Amino acid sequence: MARILLILSLLISAGTCYLGFVTKGKVEALQTDLSGTKTNLATTTDTLKQTKAKLQQTEEKLTAANATIEEKEKEIAAQKEEKDKLGKELAEANALVKAKTEEMASVTGELAKLKEKLGAGNPEELAASVEQLKGDLEKLKLELAEVTQVRTTLEQQKKDLDEKLTASTKLIEDYKAQFTRPGLTGKVMAYNPGWNFVVLNLGDKHGVRANAQLLVTRGSQMIAKVRVTNVEPSTSIADIVPGSESKSLRMQPGDSVIYEGK
Repeated sequence: MARILLILSLLISAGTCYLGFVTKGKVEALQTDLSGTKTNLATTTDTLKQTKAKLQQTEEKLTAANATIEEKEKEIAAQKEEKDKLGKELAEANALVKAKTEEMASVTGELAKLKEKLGAGNPEELAASVEQLKGDLEKLKLELAEVTQVRTTLEQQKKDLDEKLTASTKLIEDYKAQFTRPGLTGKVMAYNPGWNFVVLNLGDKHGVRANAQLLVTRGSQMIAKVRVTNVEPSTSIADIVPGSESKSLRMQPGDSVIYEGK
């Protein structure tokens, strides 16, 4: 009986040691997992802070750009109104130049006819008519010169205004071209690990711009960051940002992309 109790005691002791060893291993594994989780959490927190900082910078730039665009759009509206006004004034000046030219041609014709009649009729009356027509002709020449100058000035003003209008419009387009449309999402169409780039199903018509940075995700997990290098109408090519790739997930076609600025 004592021998049996001794054996049972040894078995219980061995079992206790084994359970303690197994439990210790599990505790160490859990501590390792917890340490890794804390590290991943710290990395994710840092990434989130960086993303928030970039978002704030992007929003500040976008606000400034929108203010500039709004100001330029007001300038364009005023310039278009001024252009319409100049167009009407130029049309009136052209009509006046034409009328004065026709009037000069008529006076010149009458003067030529009177000179032919100088040999007949009352010379004094004809001479007086000739002098009057000469005076009218000189007056018309001055008026024609004035309206021609007015027309030239209006044409130059219209040209200057057209150049300003073109410059303002281009400035707005340039400002808009710097920013990718907020809230933009899409998919990875292809992935080339050898050259470290992806093809996206987003292009110029969707609002993608060169140098835009997007996040590649799968579900709620981030896989990598990509930066657009080439934009086509319906697709774009983006390089993977060094050091941004997930260590546990490998990028693949079908992964989601979202513009990091939103």
